[in-house]
Amino acid sequence: MVLDITDERNIAQVVQSVSETTGGRLDVLVNTAGIDTLCPLLDTSLPALREVLETNTIGPLALIQAFAPLLIKAANDPVLGTNQVRQSIIVNMGSLAKIGFAWKGGYSMSKAALECMTEVLRLEMMPLGVKVINCHIGTVNTDMYFNQKIFDTKSPNPTPYYPNFSIIADNMTKDSQKAESIIMKADKAGQDIANVIDKINPPGFIRAGSYGALFDWVAAILDFIGLNDWFWGRQFYTHLVPKPDTKKTV
Repeated sequence: MVLDITDERNIAQVVQSVSETTGGRLDVLVNTAGIDTLCPLLDTSLPALREVLETNTIGPLALIQAFAPLLIKAANDPVLGTNQVRQSIIVNMGSLAKIGFAWKGGYSMSKAALECMTEVLRLEMMPLGVKVINCHIGTVNTDMYFNQKIFDTKSPNPTPYYPNFSIIADNMTKDSQKAESIIMKADKAGQDIANVIDKINPPGFIRAGSYGALFDWVAAILDFIGLNDWFWGRQFYTHLVPKPDTKKTV
C-alpha cells in the first residue's frame, strides 16, 4: 500500500482500506516518514523548505487526524471476544536535530516542531484513551543517514557567503560514513521501539538509536561551561566559513 502523507486524498484512501480490513479500528500508528536537508538557511529555497515542513511535520498531523476515529474506537471498544480495552498508541519519530544542527536547518526546524506537536497531542488525546509517544531518535544507520540522501533545498540564487560549502558538506558525509560500524542498525532500533510500545502503559517519551542520552548530556555540559559554539563549530565545520568580503557582497 503506497502512502504519500502530503496527499490528503491518498491518506483518505489508505484510511478507508485499513478501516475495511480491521473493522474500523487501529491500535498503533507510527509516523516514520521524513526527508533530510543539508543547506545553509540563508541559501534555502522557501518553497523547498515548505515541502520539508509539509512532509516532516504537517504530514504526520494529517495522518493522525485522518486515523483518529479508528484509534479512538480501538481505545474505547473492547477487543472482540473479550472485555479488555487497551489504549491506542501513536508514535512520532523525533530527532536529536531538534536542538538546531548547522546546515540542517530545514530538518531541525521540522523535527523541533514535530516534537512540540507530539507533546500537545499527548495532552489532548490522553482523555480519549490514546497514548501519544515522542520517540527521541539518536543516531540510526538508516539508508537516509548512511547515504546522506538529502532533499535539495538550495535556492537557485544562493548568497555568496558560503563559497566552500561543498567542502563542508563533503566532510559531513564522510563523517557519517565513518560512523557506520558503530551506530545502531535500523532493525535493532525498530525492535527496541516495538518492545516499548508493547508494554501495558508505555511512557510518553522514549529513546532509540545510538548516543541519544549521551548527546543530550554532552550538550548540557557544553552549554554550562560555555563551549557550545566551539564544539559544534568543529562538529559541523562552521569554523571553515571564511569571513565575508563586504566589498563584494554588498
